[in-house]
Amino acid sequence: MFIDLIIKMWYNNMLLFVGLIGVIAFSVESVITIPQNAAVHTTKNLLEVRKNSKVVLDCNVTSTSSVLEYTWKKDGQNIKLPQKRVSISSNGSLIIEKFLSKRQRDDSGLYECFVSNANGEFIGAQIYTYVTKPSITLTPRSLDATAGSTVRFECAVSHNHDQSALFAWLHPDGTSVSTTDHRISALAGVLYLYNVTEGDTGSYICQVFRSGQDIDIQQKTATLLVQPGSPPTTPSLLPTPRTVTVAEGRPALLECLVTGGSGVSIKWMRTTTNGSTIMAKDDGRLKISGSSSLLISSTVKSDAGEYTCVVKHSRGLDVTRKYTLDILTPPVFLERPQVYTRILVQRDRLKCVATGNPKPSITWYKNGYRLYPANGDQLDDTVILFGLRQDAAYYQCVANNSVAVAFSTTWIDFKQQPNTPGPASDVHVEPLSSTEVQVSWSPAILPERFPLRAYTIDYSKVHDKACPGHCRYLSEYKREATQNTHIRIGGLHPFTRYSFAVQAYNANGAGALSQPVVVRTLEAVPSGFPDVQISHDSSTSFRVTWSELPPSEAHGLITNYKLCYGINQVMSVKILSADSRKYLVTGLLPDSVYQVRVLAGNSVGFPDAEDNCFPETDAGWMRYHTAKTPLTETSDTVLHVESVNASALQLSWSPVNVSGMSHFRVVVQQMIHGAPVMEFILPVHTLSLIVTDLVPRKFYQIEFDVRNADNDVMDHVTEWHQALGPDDLPEPPPPFVLTPTPLSAIQIKLTWDKPPTHMNISHYTVSYERQGGDKLPRLVQAEFTHTLLTDLQPFTWYMLCVRTHTSDRYGPYSKPVIVQTKEGKPSPPQILVAENVSPGKVKLEWGPPRHQNGIITYYIIYFTPGNPLKGVPDDSWSSFHQNATTTSVVLEDLTGRLYFFKLGACTNAGEGLPTQIVSVDVRTCDSCPDCTTETGCKVKGGPEEDGEFKQRLGILIGCGVGVMCIVVCVTFLVYKHKNLSRMYAERAAALSAQKQTIQQPPDAGVARYMHDAQAYSPMLSRMIANKDVENEAEDNDSGALLSCSSNGSEPGKTASTNVESCESKLDCLDCEHLSSPGNRHVFLVDATTSKNRDSVSSLGCSAHSDVCFYPNTENVNIVAGMANSRPDSQT
Repeated sequence: MFIDLIIKMWYNNMLLFVGLIGVIAFSVESVITIPQNAAVHTTKNLLEVRKNSKVVLDCNVTSTSSVLEYTWKKDGQNIKLPQKRVSISSNGSLIIEKFLSKRQRDDSGLYECFVSNANGEFIGAQIYTYVTKPSITLTPRSLDATAGSTVRFECAVSHNHDQSALFAWLHPDGTSVSTTDHRISALAGVLYLYNVTEGDTGSYICQVFRSGQDIDIQQKTATLLVQPGSPPTTPSLLPTPRTVTVAEGRPALLECLVTGGSGVSIKWMRTTTNGSTIMAKDDGRLKISGSSSLLISSTVKSDAGEYTCVVKHSRGLDVTRKYTLDILTPPVFLERPQVYTRILVQRDRLKCVATGNPKPSITWYKNGYRLYPANGDQLDDTVILFGLRQDAAYYQCVANNSVAVAFSTTWIDFKQQPNTPGPASDVHVEPLSSTEVQVSWSPAILPERFPLRAYTIDYSKVHDKACPGHCRYLSEYKREATQNTHIRIGGLHPFTRYSFAVQAYNANGAGALSQPVVVRTLEAVPSGFPDVQISHDSSTSFRVTWSELPPSEAHGLITNYKLCYGINQVMSVKILSADSRKYLVTGLLPDSVYQVRVLAGNSVGFPDAEDNCFPETDAGWMRYHTAKTPLTETSDTVLHVESVNASALQLSWSPVNVSGMSHFRVVVQQMIHGAPVMEFILPVHTLSLIVTDLVPRKFYQIEFDVRNADNDVMDHVTEWHQALGPDDLPEPPPPFVLTPTPLSAIQIKLTWDKPPTHMNISHYTVSYERQGGDKLPRLVQAEFTHTLLTDLQPFTWYMLCVRTHTSDRYGPYSKPVIVQTKEGKPSPPQILVAENVSPGKVKLEWGPPRHQNGIITYYIIYFTPGNPLKGVPDDSWSSFHQNATTTSVVLEDLTGRLYFFKLGACTNAGEGLPTQIVSVDVRTCDSCPDCTTETGCKVKGGPEEDGEFKQRLGILIGCGVGVMCIVVCVTFLVYKHKNLSRMYAERAAALSAQKQTIQQPPDAGVARYMHDAQAYSPMLSRMIANKDVENEAEDNDSGALLSCSSNGSEPGKTASTNVESCESKLDCLDCEHLSSPGNRHVFLVDATTSKNRDSVSSLGCSAHSDVCFYPNTENVNIVAGMANSRPDSQT
């Protein structure tokens, strides 16, 4: 039964996965017609226009589709049309009759053309358009040169992104600067004068205008003064740009301007990609401009690289200068997705690779919406599609750099195959925990003849916030499969929304996806800590600010924050509201190091709920050193607090006269609960303050500081106040300052200041509880301002607070403090085990103490060859220390035979009690004659030999039991087989007694009888197939159970003769009728043949009936038989 169950489970799972594989294989081979495609071209991505000019922005789309709709957006917002000055042409171009640039109405921005058809939407153009007013600069404005030298003037234009500005050089009289003079050349706004003379002295005007615009000439003037003299004998190079950047197809000029020297010659070299240097030769595009500069008339991408100008002269070493040429190229796609159609659930990847200079950025769009991955980062060059119906869309890969923008648009479709299941209905998702949900649904409607193969559940994260702008988040789906109508899915993220949809499969493929159901997992304890910043406030206070936890770490809605701070072993706790992001901590000790930690909590709790305010680890903790107490003058400041009502108070103070004071600071905060701190900065002439928004009946601490310009505290006054109404009775205030002092591992002394009240205090109640252990706090009464807490646990954190009692009432508990008891001695280590590894070698293993009572520093291992039970003193034990990080050790070179071991653990408080003593027989080769150092000492009949013998004995016993079981089973089957054969023979003999001489059917009929009988009973088929029947001889004498003849039996013929003339065959035998009530049996006869019709009539059957029922009036069994059957006979 167990093996059958395993095989059945394996078979069902194989059906599930084979079914899914079959669906996928079918998907790959499917061919489905795709819709019309659209092509988008590479366009400019930046357009500079003139103010109030007419601007036409092309959509640049060609399509075989005759129906296209165009929509333009500016900075993500739809442009409302029609407008008086804005319209769209029939080809989708946006026409702006007057481009405005005003403070109230500025047309500058990013324009996007969206094109839609019956299949979806895609982007046709993206171009940033802005208004420019070019300005020119001319350098140098004034230049003194020596006769025979070289002079350079550069005229540059701002906002010349498309390099469309044109330049002209003029003399003051309006005549053009002659460029026919070989000494003068001008190119791209640069004027060169070689070997100047005094006649070149004068003014030079640079004029600039933009091509394609209205003529709006701008000009600048430079002055040249040529002094008589001679140039230097050694050549030098004038300062010129070392790096030249131009767009592909534009001219590039590498300026190598030589001044001075004699016998000068210029040679240009170029460094190739493999690092070698070749001479730059004039090939029609490259030529020498002027006397030494290199001009490339129409640049191509391969021109980019490093060039070197080499100046040779007769006065010494060559003068060289290196230049870098950078060619800007538009994006070009090296790989982009193709248009195709898949069927549902077939996953695919869309990859887009583009090159250009600068390297283009890749962005993806789906139906015009920009795609972002689920984590909100930038998508890379690949988009994964999960084969869902909603994945069918236009996908665009947009490559963008500073030169141009290129679009690759692709239509992707996913179709559902015919005769696939319908969608699952009534999908229900129930969150079980923060990481697990239960999904259930009603079965899908299945087409006839195509049963269900499996269900899949697709699920993905759903962002809580909508994607900013015209964009969508690209979901990353996960998939689970099952044959049931329910499934449990785990491994989810806490407090995260997920979308679940169910899809059914059959042999034809995937059916329609169900309607998605969105559900949020349950909350979990936050996993991170807020980022904390601590800033200086004074020597007795500091400010704590913290950040909000990201959703991936918050695991729920943050309900409050816990601020922990303290010094040494005394910690204070403040519980703050969820909207708090800062807190002013006061009442600190100057020149002290405090530990600070902020925890975020939700409905589940805080991280590490049992020890989250105890600095046992460094996670989330920060340290802050308070400042030293500044020198202050003694003042007579008196602070008065008066109650206005239950939610307001008035503060007043006497005039303050402290040298160097700059301002007052007043801080009002709840003494016990962590409500937001109210802080007021007041000028020094202020003498009163009204504070509102108090919580009725809460105690407040008011701090009044006198501070200087450096914010140091010059004077400090503290008062307290309970917010009461006119008819409210006051409560005794709790102690403000608690000072716990650990005395030992089990004792803490707690002292506190007497509360500043005029009430008669009768006693105090001290509440203390062990963190993470006590369900209810323990209470102790004290008559004085101190008490001793005993019977505590060693090295354990306790939270302490005190309340004040009068004879008829009591007040609230004070702000709690947390303190840790000192370390104690540990309990014995657990489970000390000693094992003989080899002669003279023992391995000890143990577990750490159950109650460590501190930090384990080391272990002490004791061992002795003497029997400690016979009076061996403790000082005779040998011992050594073992590091606390390990819990095992190997002892070697033990010379005795029997050793005893015990183990103790140590903390800073000392050594604890040792373990129970264990012993081990350390047999050496000296005491064992049949011993080797490799195998150790083996004593005859020892544990090793006994274990091996027992193992072999167990194998033999198991084999014997198995053989006996086989023999018993075979014997039983043989006996059963013979018994059934005997029963069959007896029944045959009984029937033959009724004098029914019927021939036995031929072998072929027996074979068919066996086949049909097998369907009713395997035992019956075995019974029929038995050849060793005891009454075989009787059957030959008396005839078969049934025989048939065309005209009945002829006297005198043998059984074999009758068999030859009989065409009947046994078709089936219904075993159930053999034991039916009333002893009525089925007689199956094919009565449609002429040969059998007489036999059927003689038996009392109708000639047109195939089934006869014969009553057994004499209670005699009648066995069903079969007449000659045809292949087309009815049974």
